[in-house]
Amino acid sequence: MVFVILLLNLSFMSAQQQERAKLILFQGVVMDAASLEPLPNTHFILNKAVGNVTDEKGEFSLYIEKDDTIKFSHVGYRDFIYTPSDTLRGNAFTAGILFFSKGLPEKPEPPRPMIPQKDIERMKELYRERINKDMLNR
Repeated sequence: MVFVILLLNLSFMSAQQQERAKLILFQGVVMDAASLEPLPNTHFILNKAVGNVTDEKGEFSLYIEKDDTIKFSHVGYRDFIYTPSDTLRGNAFTAGILFFSKGLPEKPEPPRPMIPQKDIERMKELYRERINKDMLNR
């Protein structure tokens, strides 16, 4: 009986080792593309499930598999999505992630009314008619 339990335990450890062998240590730094300054507190999400933020130096470190997807986001910057290549070899990978500013449109768009202009004009007309009618009835 003890022999069987020992064999099961050894086969389980072997499966854990195989699982670890699939993992890649993915680490790097997130920077502003224009200034190359690190971006602390950049949010990243692994496979739309597990999230974290970069440290005060913009650095991050996590274990990934080759078919994972990591989305990086920071206020004022375009999101960046990274999927490791299936040709990636080894058990560690270091990257520099450059974030580009979203920027502002050159000419801001004027605010648009929620009610179409023709309806606004019609409402004004009805209001004037009502006011005139009320004034005549006094």
